[in-house]
Amino acid sequence: MRRRNIKKIFKLIQKFYKNILPQLPQKSTNRGRPRKYSDVLILSLAVLKELLGLSFRETLEIGTMYFNKVPSLRDFHYRVLQLEEIIKHLINFIHDTLQCEIESIIVDGTGIGFKKHTTLNWMRGTYVRQIKNHVRCEVVLTKGKYKLFQYVEVGKAYSSEIKLLKKLLKKIELKGKKFIADKLYDVKWLREYLKKRGIKEVIKIRKRAIGRKEVDYEEYKERNEIEGLFGNIKTKLGGYVYAYREDMARIQALIKFLLYNLYVAYIFLFTQLWNDITNFIENHIKIYKFYIIPCKIR
Repeated sequence: MRRRNIKKIFKLIQKFYKNILPQLPQKSTNRGRPRKYSDVLILSLAVLKELLGLSFRETLEIGTMYFNKVPSLRDFHYRVLQLEEIIKHLINFIHDTLQCEIESIIVDGTGIGFKKHTTLNWMRGTYVRQIKNHVRCEVVLTKGKYKLFQYVEVGKAYSSEIKLLKKLLKKIELKGKKFIADKLYDVKWLREYLKKRGIKEVIKIRKRAIGRKEVDYEEYKERNEIEGLFGNIKTKLGGYVYAYREDMARIQALIKFLLYNLYVAYIFLFTQLWNDITNFIENHIKIYKFYIIPCKIR
């Protein structure tokens, strides 16, 4: 996110959120205290937190520079925990809005760490090792006019990536010419899923596979692009999140992928506006020449 135009990001969130309202689960009709702050405000503050690497308290202090009123620390923390489905729908909607023809579908998983420590009691020896916990993100990247994340599913640490993909495919439908993945995804049900939809499988086969040819290296090496995107996101936004709870770490991990799609949307809208301006100028120059040429003084 080299272009950190925070106000533009807030406007994009508001614009896309209005379009996904029909897709969101209906809120409970039970009586209770009405919400004072909108989901757009809470989501914008959560994006600001992750973009600048702030704590919850620092986010609210800086948020007063952009918004007239901000929630209390307790309300903000509580409302952020309810954003998981909204963020997933936003990632998918931005993808479907911008991406036209899909050439390649690349699938892989990555981990985002958070501050809670886990003891590896299964390790032998007198010393019990402690590691920072993480959440597992299963990511679907598509390549067409742009590189965009189509959907992201988040699970617990060391979750099975193939099970996360199966859960993910119940929510979206893959469309594209070829599906690229490593040998972890060389399973029968996935190959049948791709065959039904006419998608070419470029999946590295397992060692014990019989009767199937190895994939073409020129096609398979496109998988490096999703690894490169993971590296860029973790370099610019951090490979961990400031959270002590797993449910909060899930939300903040999703926001990292949402920020990338918002960045692409910002570039798309900027280039579209620039093309409209240039076309407008060119058309008016042609009209100007059309009327001025016959009026030359001889």
